[in-house]
Amino acid sequence: MKFLEKIIEYGLYFFVFILTLQTRLILKSGELNGGYFEYGTYSLYLTDLFLISLILLFGFWIFKTKELQSAPKVKITNREWRFLPSGHFAPSGHFVFILGVLDLFIFISCFFAYDKFLAFYKYGWFLLGVGLLFLLLKAKYNKIKLFYFFMVGVLWEALLAIYQFIFQVSFKNKWFGIAEHNPGDLGVSVIETLSGERWLRAYGGLDHPNILGGLLVIAILLLLINKNPKLSLGMSKFNLGFLGQNVLLIILSTALFLTFSRGAYLAFASSLLLLIIFSFCKKNKEMQFKSLKFLFASSLIFISLFSIYPNLFKARILGNLRLENKSNIERINGIQDAQKIIKNNLFFGVGMGNYALALKKEVYPNKKSYFYQPVHNVFILILAEIGIFGFLAFLSFIFYLSYLIFKNNIFYLSLLFALIILFSFDHYFWSLHFGFLLFFFSLGMILNLKRRLP
Repeated sequence: MKFLEKIIEYGLYFFVFILTLQTRLILKSGELNGGYFEYGTYSLYLTDLFLISLILLFGFWIFKTKELQSAPKVKITNREWRFLPSGHFAPSGHFVFILGVLDLFIFISCFFAYDKFLAFYKYGWFLLGVGLLFLLLKAKYNKIKLFYFFMVGVLWEALLAIYQFIFQVSFKNKWFGIAEHNPGDLGVSVIETLSGERWLRAYGGLDHPNILGGLLVIAILLLLINKNPKLSLGMSKFNLGFLGQNVLLIILSTALFLTFSRGAYLAFASSLLLLIIFSFCKKNKEMQFKSLKFLFASSLIFISLFSIYPNLFKARILGNLRLENKSNIERINGIQDAQKIIKNNLFFGVGMGNYALALKKEVYPNKKSYFYQPVHNVFILILAEIGIFGFLAFLSFIFYLSYLIFKNNIFYLSLLFALIILFSFDHYFWSLHFGFLLFFFSLGMILNLKRRLP
């Protein structure tokens, strides 16, 4: 069984390394009003294959060893965790119950969907996310190694993003799931200056700059919250160290600012400020030093980039030019449209992944396919798709997470706070495949409060 444990352990390291890859096999292209419809497309992702394999292997390992079922209970101060023989912690029945209630209402919503098959397909994404969370909480692995593998994957995305912005082109590679983006093409995320110049925002290998921005915010906060880890490599140990951490911070922060994601900017700045407040309230000198250092470094990077590209930042932040005005109006109209859909489907929603279809059926029947987008707010989207009962279950889930974090390690509240802000300005955590995986990966890192890096 030791060999199987190692397969699961290193399989998990490899999975978080390739977490950002968008390599997929399109099983069936979505179509709406005669045009391509991403939110109705059925795909099999490379990450799905690895994650499903890991879940099945871990299930087999549990069945063979029965280690989890025989785990002794140990009294600890917060009484919200169960100690496992492997030295890891897992959430109590309260957490599992709330997550189960949320799962139940998502499942029920599928039967009220316009496209039930699509709803169950998207429900599968949710189950994969729960499976990932289960692995992160209960499998045997070294969190330091997991941290490194994840950061290497994010570093690749950051370097690719910087390359894209400098050369204003995104090369295409189907094996890495990278789409081509040209600033001259319609539908590509760009910043348009007053003179009419179109500047490509940094995508990395992801579907949108806002998604890359959210990923980088999460990575930077994890880098900040955790202590400098030492990774054992044979007879020696590799220490990320002061220099390595600062280099990584500079690269990730530069890529973050080149996404020009206003939601990511706000999430990063607000969470960093919250972390500084916590560090002084807790009189934690190490966290005070690191958070203030991160604030100084990120401010210096922002000022430097602003001095080089003042017109781009002004156009994006002030939001008073054509494309930014259009984006703001679309977001406001999207919330108003969502209110109509919620009113018509209050109790059980329109079904998982069916918001865009409901928008066509109930509000705008004759628009172009690219018009049908989920509302840019996860909370509103959840309310619309799984109804008021599911929405209340999701809120209970968030509140209970806050309670666990407050009782164990308050610094992780900054990461949860960043997620909440990102939820408030975009939909990808609930509408896109990578969003689900990133959300549950973040939850796994947050809930591993007792697995703090040494």
